[in-house]
Amino acid sequence: MTENTAGSGQIYVALKPLTFICALFGLFPCSFGRNRADRTEPTVCVFLNIVCSLVWICLFAVRLCLKLLHLSSDNVTKVRILTEMSVISTHFTSIICLVHLSIVCKNKFIRLLEKVSQADYGLFTLSEEKYVNRRTNFIIITELAVMLLLFISYEISYEIYTAQTRSKREVLDYITQVITLSSYICNTLTVLLINNCVLIVTQRQRHLNKQLTTFISCPNRVNKISYCGHIKPINKRNATTPYVSLIRVETSNHVSGNQEIHSIRILYNQLYDVACIVNYLYGLPLLAMSCWILLDLVLITYVAVTSLDVDFIITNSKDIIFFLIFLKMIIMCQISENEIQSSIILVQKVMLEDDLGYKDCKELLMLSAQLRDMKIKYTACKFFTLNLPYLCSVVGAVVSYVIIMIQIE
Repeated sequence: MTENTAGSGQIYVALKPLTFICALFGLFPCSFGRNRADRTEPTVCVFLNIVCSLVWICLFAVRLCLKLLHLSSDNVTKVRILTEMSVISTHFTSIICLVHLSIVCKNKFIRLLEKVSQADYGLFTLSEEKYVNRRTNFIIITELAVMLLLFISYEISYEIYTAQTRSKREVLDYITQVITLSSYICNTLTVLLINNCVLIVTQRQRHLNKQLTTFISCPNRVNKISYCGHIKPINKRNATTPYVSLIRVETSNHVSGNQEIHSIRILYNQLYDVACIVNYLYGLPLLAMSCWILLDLVLITYVAVTSLDVDFIITNSKDIIFFLIFLKMIIMCQISENEIQSSIILVQKVMLEDDLGYKDCKELLMLSAQLRDMKIKYTACKFFTLNLPYLCSVVGAVVSYVIIMIQIE
């Protein structure tokens, strides 16, 4: 093993633009230095990241406390109550994201990437891994560019509108606006982290499904799944624990069908472990975001139905931006869920083949049971699963609350 045994795969390079921006907002208190295996020895970069986390936590906490102190019973309306609750929820969600990701689970993200690196070792050839991670890197850079463009456009539009309709603002108002916008960016970066973790798992699920499809379409049962350790020499790979190397045949490309299926079972197990880490790492932030989004959707829908206020729409445009990014993440979670369903169907089709041996059938039965019992899905602390049915339930809840609010005088 080399000094980079903690996983020096290309996945680290692919995620570096996102993790760099997240580190500025205190969401990533780790370092991608050369000695990633030794996480007990703090570096200057890790120290600075922790300082960023504490600074943002303090700023959001102060803003939250000031908002709570300025609440009054004068001129209370339903819209004003919901607006104040929305602002409070925004900063509260940011604090939860920072505390949970940078303090409670500060090393979990590195562990997640180590697991992905292990799976890549057994799943891709070097060229395939390079292509997949380049594509991931391009998607990340595009998402960051779009996010920054949207929030910068919002801020410019908001300042222009404010300058035309309101009197001169004080310096404190600008500071408050910057902290609030930073809170939205912090929450959005957390969503992008989740989205790209789900994307990484989905890409690897899709690749495994292609191998299963090859298994069905190829009449020759010898070495029809040409992935990973069957053809790649050990010294060209860097991973923590290359499980699939246990079945590599160094002198021949001949691998029996049951060994191939067993290798697929191991790879699915590794992807399931990655999904479990994602759920543990982001479950609590997702729960806080879901409550905040429900509150915002009720507020925006109620105002849109009762009185279309231009000032309100411009002020809350950033909520709409965040919801669209959150919606993209839910769709990605649904795609990942569809991939695992496709895997189950493909295994059943393989079992219908006539020329399967006893050991092959046994491995396929165990793979089928594994896919049913170890379904990859993404939840918010196991309260609900992020998929399209969840969106339907959110829409139903929003409609119900809006109707109740309209009826209340």
